[in-house]
Amino acid sequence: MSFTAATEYACAAVKHDLDLPAPFSALDTAAYREHGPDYAVRWAEKTFEKLAE
Repeated sequence: MSFTAATEYACAAVKHDLDLPAPFSALDTAAYREHGPDYAVRWAEKTFEKLAE
């Protein structure tokens, strides 16, 4: 699954209360619940940096 397709699927999963696909499932953790949006933003930045490599 491409990153774009996974993003669309992840949005639909959140909307319909389904399991998140990888790599978005990484946000369904205690770390995200404890650290909130700042954690999610940094995670997204690191993910996009890896895609650029």
